[in-house]
Amino acid sequence: MSSVIISSTGLTKGEREEISAMAQSMGATYHQVLTHQTTHLICSTAKGLKYEAAVRPPLLGCVKLVIPEYVRLCYDTATRLDEARYLTPILAGIRVSISGFGSGRDALRDLVVSAGGTYSPSLNEGSTDILIACQPRGAKYSAAVAWKIPCVTRQWLDDSLASSRKVNVSVYVLKQDSKPESKKEYKRKFDECDITHHLYNACDSKIFDNVIAFIYESSVMDASSFDITLSRGQGTRSPVAAAVTHIIIPTDREEQYCTWHTGSPHIVQATWITRSAISHMRQAEPTFAAMNLGDGTQRSRR
Repeated sequence: MSSVIISSTGLTKGEREEISAMAQSMGATYHQVLTHQTTHLICSTAKGLKYEAAVRPPLLGCVKLVIPEYVRLCYDTATRLDEARYLTPILAGIRVSISGFGSGRDALRDLVVSAGGTYSPSLNEGSTDILIACQPRGAKYSAAVAWKIPCVTRQWLDDSLASSRKVNVSVYVLKQDSKPESKKEYKRKFDECDITHHLYNACDSKIFDNVIAFIYESSVMDASSFDITLSRGQGTRSPVAAAVTHIIIPTDREEQYCTWHTGSPHIVQATWITRSAISHMRQAEPTFAAMNLGDGTQRSRR
C-alpha cells in the first residue's frame, strides 16, 4: 500500500492509533490532516469537517471514504482489498426525521435505513441531524427552524443515493416565503423551565404525528416512559415551551399553568395522551382541555 495516503475522522484515540499502525506497517502513509494528497479517509460516520471536505470540490472523487474495517482486513489478509466493498454508508451516523409524507413515510424511512442512517420518528433538539419534509410548514418544520436543524426536500435523499455520497444539504433547504421565528423569539413567548418526561402505555402508531409537546414538571406523573410513548406515536417532545403544538399538564397544576401560559397552543391534561395511547386513536383535545374541570365549569385563560 505504498501509494496509499490515509487520514481519519470520527475515530477514538485508540482506533486512530490502531489504524495508523496497521496502515504504516503495510507501507501506507498516515497523516492526521486531510490534504490534496490524501487517497483514503477512514470514517465510521458521514460527519465531520474532514468528511464534508472530502465530498466537496476540489477533493470530490479524489478521496475514497472507507470504514475502519477496510484497513483491518487488509492487514489481516496482507492484501489490498477492493475499497468498493468497504465504503462508508452514505448516511452513516446521521439521524433523520420525516414530516408530511403520509403513506409514503415508511418507504422513505426504509431508504434512510438502507443508506446507513438512523430513522427517528420524533424530532429532538440536540439529537436529530436532518428533517426531510414535504412542505415548509407543520409542527416539525417549525421546531426544526427554531432548533437550527437542517430541513430539506426529499430530493436531497434521492440525489445522495444516486451520487453514492451525502450531497450538500444547503442546496436542498426548504424555505418559507416569510422569515420564520428564531429560537430566541419563541422563548420570549413562553416561560422556560426544566421538565420531566412522562407517561406509559407506548404503542407503535402515528397517533401523535405532528405533535410537539411540552411537558410541565410534576411529581404526580410517571417520569419513566412518556418520551417512549410520544416517539412511538410519531410525536416529538420539546425541552422548552417553544414551537409547541401541545402543553401537557397534570390536573393539580391547571390553574397555575393556565395563568402563566395565556394564549398557548392546546393546553391539555395528561390524560389526553394516555387515553390516546391506550385507545390507539388520537382523542379530541377539547375533551381534555385544562380549562374543562369535568363539572361543566369552564375556566378562562388569564
